[in-house]
Amino acid sequence: MIKKNAVVLSRFYVVLFVAMGLATQQEVSANFFNQYAYLDNETDATDQAQSPYELSDANDALDFSESEKWTFRLTPYFWLSAMDVDTTVAGATAEVDLSFKDIMDHFDVVGASTHFEAWKNDEWGIMFGFSWILMEGDFEIEDPGTFPIPINFEVEVDIEQTIVALAVVKKVEHENISKNPELPRYRDVDIYGGLQYQYLRQEITITPGPGKLGKSKEWLEPLIGARLSVGLSEKVSFTTMGDLAGFGIGSASDLTAKCMAGFNYKTAKSSILRLSYRLMYIDYSNGSGSEEFGIKGLFHGPWVGWTFLF
Repeated sequence: MIKKNAVVLSRFYVVLFVAMGLATQQEVSANFFNQYAYLDNETDATDQAQSPYELSDANDALDFSESEKWTFRLTPYFWLSAMDVDTTVAGATAEVDLSFKDIMDHFDVVGASTHFEAWKNDEWGIMFGFSWILMEGDFEIEDPGTFPIPINFEVEVDIEQTIVALAVVKKVEHENISKNPELPRYRDVDIYGGLQYQYLRQEITITPGPGKLGKSKEWLEPLIGARLSVGLSEKVSFTTMGDLAGFGIGSASDLTAKCMAGFNYKTAKSSILRLSYRLMYIDYSNGSGSEEFGIKGLFHGPWVGWTFLF
């Protein structure tokens, strides 16, 4: 959080960079609270018993052969993320520990996030995830008497992040685990791999002081993951999943690891409410000295999504 009190002259810079760190973190947090929707868009295990995609009339003129059957799933979502990270801007690193409420209290946040999947015969599919976040905040830091004349510092924060992921997904298991033939329950296992693009802009302006600090960076990184979905009843299922990205290849992050677990409730034939808890660890850095820019730490919080099947 932004500290408003310091004891010695040197702490001005500490306060300054903590403000920068907060901005950075807020951004990343918010970005992460948007970011990676594609993670929890699993095939709902409860939908396997009575697929909403199958045509009800065998004589329907639009009936396709099994080899050409496509189904689609769209999931808008949001992530109420807290954060515990070390953030680096202009070579200065600050530790930031913020709740989701802290983030919303200190920043104006605008964003959008969604996840889309297209499946052929429920065997092979394509995942597409998109998230965008813009955060802006104005802060005032009061000088506690370090200078002969009290000075208030104005800090403006402008943060933007975009994440786009594209992956191919393969269903490796689809098994009925129910002992009741009239109420089938399925266990599904999917694996996926692809690419993830990230863009991050962090700019902080301090007046009076050094002026505008920060910059923007973008990178492309490989992504691999797996997902397990288990039907618990006719309408309820459980899903857990995780993936890894980056691996320090090229300009990618050293590591971006995500995992989430939660329950899904089939509210209608073609819609599913999803409630999960999500964690994300990221380790990214670029540059050195006064040009160093990066972030390292954990984001975590409730994740809420609504899937539409068609």
